[in-house]
Amino acid sequence: MHHPSRSWTTIPGILVRWTEMTLLALAYAYARHLVGVDPTPDWDRAGSIVLLGTLVLFLVWNYGRPRPR
Repeated sequence: MHHPSRSWTTIPGILVRWTEMTLLALAYAYARHLVGVDPTPDWDRAGSIVLLGTLVLFLVWNYGRPRPR
């Protein structure tokens, strides 16, 4: 079954994917701190991941949507 809120080519779907990506990037930065890789959570790294992911989401949305004829 197709769920528009999970699609890569609709605005609600993009917002859901972006929210997931942001939460996972923040969790990744905090998990690296918890296991001792980083002395403090590296929020700059999480921000860089989110910026890169935002670019990818935009490109997928822009080139993945159907073109009008």
